[in-house]
Amino acid sequence: MKIGKVPESVLKRSVFKQIHTKREEVLLGAGVGEDCAAVKLAEDEVFVVSTDPITGTATDIGHLAIHITMNDLASSGAEPIGVMLTILLPESADEADLKKMMGQIESVCAEVNVQVMGGHTEVTKAVNQPLINVCGVGKAKAGKLVSGSRG
Repeated sequence: MKIGKVPESVLKRSVFKQIHTKREEVLLGAGVGEDCAAVKLAEDEVFVVSTDPITGTATDIGHLAIHITMNDLASSGAEPIGVMLTILLPESADEADLKKMMGQIESVCAEVNVQVMGGHTEVTKAVNQPLINVCGVGKAKAGKLVSGSRG
């Protein structure tokens, strides 16, 4: 693929067509030109966010990306709702690689009922293997958050 943003036709074929899991709390989700997501919360709920890059492997990177973020949210006492993805690909990547990663991501999202709400996908000289950064979004009842620093 060429350096720069992934073309809209590739996004539609290999990213958006892989996303099937939906949550009612997600008011604004993944789409061409959408840089933000919006999540509706109840009066007694708080918004919980986590972020992690997956850099150590290209094997099963889609599965790992979602599982690690879901673990972070769950350990804080939050119910995961959705993820925002940044996928950076090397020039050597092809569309089939991207489609496979998104298939892995959606497979895990379906298992845990989490929606891919949006993100950014780009081919860049800055990486020599695929890199996925996941921003996880969850909700927790007010007063029920668990802090790792309050051990």
